[in-house]
Amino acid sequence: MRLEHKLSSYKYYIGVTRPSNSVFLMFITLFTPFIIGATLNTLETIKLFLAALSFGLISAGAYALNDYYDIEIDKINKPTKVIPNKVVPANKVKSLGIFLSIAGVLISSLTSILVIFVLSVYLLILFFYNKKYKKTLLKNVIIGFACSTSVIVGVVISGALNYVSILLMIFIVITTISREIYKDIEDIKGDKNSGVFTIPLIKSSEFAFLISSLLLTIVVFSSPIFYFLGFMELNYIIIVLFVNLLFLYCILNPILNSRDRNIDASKLQKVCKLAMVVAFVGLILGRI
Repeated sequence: MRLEHKLSSYKYYIGVTRPSNSVFLMFITLFTPFIIGATLNTLETIKLFLAALSFGLISAGAYALNDYYDIEIDKINKPTKVIPNKVVPANKVKSLGIFLSIAGVLISSLTSILVIFVLSVYLLILFFYNKKYKKTLLKNVIIGFACSTSVIVGVVISGALNYVSILLMIFIVITTISREIYKDIEDIKGDKNSGVFTIPLIKSSEFAFLISSLLLTIVVFSSPIFYFLGFMELNYIIIVLFVNLLFLYCILNPILNSRDRNIDASKLQKVCKLAMVVAFVGLILGRI
């Protein structure tokens, strides 16, 4: 029983780090040089792996700290989550977040001064987000730009800043902001009681859905640009068609269900996340 309890505790500790999100961000860093057409030597490849690991650890630490600072909000929005449900102590989750963040920075010291600088800035952005900005309207924009840092690290390692890397960062920012808006709609009750300023609270959920839909519409119409500029193969277009169907679902669902207000924001943010993952796979396969 004691061993089973320990294994269960480890599972919850892993859960607060959002392993799927952290690993996804890590893979964005890892594959960015390939997507933007950069060629790495052996030393640069090793540094890329270390930088990606650093980014993943810092992201995992930030997710754990986010849960720590969101305790009061999650008591209302997500009472079954690890900390509100008192499955693991809050102070241990905070310590885990700090440990992972420091470990990420230390590993980055094996790469380059510029990578250390970028990851340190990334860490500071996430720190100030959790401490100061997560209750403001800026929070979604901050998260969007923070996620795009995964591309910046790959660009720094490869030394290949081009229009593809810039477009990739822009797409990440836009889709992340859109997904965060869905999460704001999902969390509206807890945010209201905790004094958080979000679009659905200041305006309305309908207006928030509209903003998110407009952002995703930009992505849908712009997504073929990588192919038409001659940087991606036909594989990309085939996959991006499926991605755009997922985005179109997110765009049209609030419109089609606006009368009966039967809109599942939680489902939409999950579909949006799936579309982002598939789109990234499409970018990789589109280079083959």
